Amino acid sequence: MSEKEVIEEKKEETIRLVSPYEIDFNPNNPRGQGYEDKDFIALEESVRQYGVMVPLIVYETGDKDRPYILLDGERRLRAAQKAKRETVPIHILDIKRNKNEGLKRMFQIHMLREQWEPMAQAQALKFYVDLMKNEDKSIAESGLINKISEITKMDRKTVEDRLRLLRFDKDTQTKVLEDKIDDSYLVQIEQNFVEQLDKNVSRDFFKEHPKEEIRKNLIGKAEKGLLGTTRAFFWVPDAIMICKKLDKIAIFASLAKKLIEDIEYTVEDLKNDLAKKVPIHTLTGRVTSSSIIKNINKLCSQLSEFDISKESNQKRKEGVIVSLKKLRDTIEQVINNK
Repeated sequence: MSEKEVIEEKKEETIRLVSPYEIDFNPNNPRGQGYEDKDFIALEESVRQYGVMVPLIVYETGDKDRPYILLDGERRLRAAQKAKRETVPIHILDIKRNKNEGLKRMFQIHMLREQWEPMAQAQALKFYVDLMKNEDKSIAESGLINKISEITKMDRKTVEDRLRLLRFDKDTQTKVLEDKIDDSYLVQIEQNFVEQLDKNVSRDFFKEHPKEEIRKNLIGKAEKGLLGTTRAFFWVPDAIMICKKLDKIAIFASLAKKLIEDIEYTVEDLKNDLAKKVPIHTLTGRVTSSSIIKNINKLCSQLSEFDISKESNQKRKEGVIVSLKKLRDTIEQVINNK
């Protein structure tokens, strides 16, 4: 569905005028920044003169004072409140009746407007994940992932990675949105360390070091540059497999505890110390042609779906361009060395 089709569909629906103070902001809205850039100032002036032209999308809560929660139109609503408009137009989405349609609608609206960062996607998904879990408390993680993948047309691996981001605390999520931490660190910490520990070490490990503590401590290392690259944990799953085969998983668990507890102890230290006790030398980061091909194919797929014209953040747009130029130069260097 194109943006024009979304707008035309909304025109055919009944629009209601309500006070902007009857609408509560959605706490899970990743676009809910309160800052006022030049675009917001222009929007506020337009709303002050002409009102909100595009209806806000809300759902009903049953609350007497604020019967609606916002799903789309954060900046328009803030502009209306600041401009002291008495009413704003809304379209009420029946989430309870058809939450899947609601999820598809919101992704169509936002993804057509501009490029979404992974954390923004994750936080948008959280609202619907909570709805699905409340409706079916027994739903398994795999079933949840399949449903979201089907609804949003995101591949299953992407959905898994977005849900991994949501396991980190709000402070960490905010730092990712503010470009203070690369979201890839979160995915790798969760996928290749926390999940691997969860599958392979005893439950006593997490009594001493809860998962929340592990995530927080490792993010602290990432902020200090002690994790190295975002690929720092890629070797861990294979190393754990070797440790299990040799009945030496306790050695890995002991070193993992040191990584969590000692702020100066790095992933590279863990790898080197483990290699002294377990034959994991083949896992120390050797780059192979097969891994290069796999990563290039993945990058090509991601780039084919990326529309830089939809990136509204100028700093991020410039960062992408600089990185692509660096990649181009590296590729030329490799080709010339054939």
